[in-house]
Amino acid sequence: MVIPENLKSEFHRTLLTVQLGEGWLTIEDAGFSGHVITAWNPQSKSISLEENLKANLKLSRVLSELGKDFWPCIGKNPENTWKEDGFAIQGLTDEEAKQLGIKFDQLAVFKIESGVKSIIDCS
Repeated sequence: MVIPENLKSEFHRTLLTVQLGEGWLTIEDAGFSGHVITAWNPQSKSISLEENLKANLKLSRVLSELGKDFWPCIGKNPENTWKEDGFAIQGLTDEEAKQLGIKFDQLAVFKIESGVKSIIDCS
């Protein structure tokens, strides 16, 4: 499946915040480099909060097993009408991030370089 243009546009508009210690910072302010991945809403289709929480818990377990450093992260649109929890992760290659996105049925994952976001297509 190819990412529909309207979703690509939404991915580019996504605002990312990461929890570092007690506080939350935008990815840009944190100067974060790594990847952001979620297990929420596979194929960008809404599922229940319970299913999303279970999927993200499974993703956190996979990241722990891989021995990667990761922190809670939230992606949302500027209007705050769409929100997904996920993780900001360090130590993955782009291909590893893409494969995790595929494993968790995501259309895309984010690559972050010094706070600058780009999209890795997983479709």
